Amino acid sequence: MEPRDRTEAAEEPLVIYLRPNEDPPVNPNTPEGEIRNVAAFAAAVDGVSPGRRAMAKAIVWLILLGMGISILVAVVTGVHAI
Repeated sequence: MEPRDRTEAAEEPLVIYLRPNEDPPVNPNTPEGEIRNVAAFAAAVDGVSPGRRAMAKAIVWLILLGMGISILVAVVTGVHAI
């Protein structure tokens, strides 16, 4: 079998399979690893009870509120990030 050149390899679509129990582990810093992490997060959120889901949303909103307040204070006082 002859080795392929780069142009032929670039034409093939990139396929990522999300079967964490069957696929070998990948580096989480690669695009495939990021996609697998998002899939695992979505699967975990799907199985969360309504009480925990509400608590998670409250925590996320508190974090966003804190960030918004800090940005507002920086704009009002004229503080610039380096």
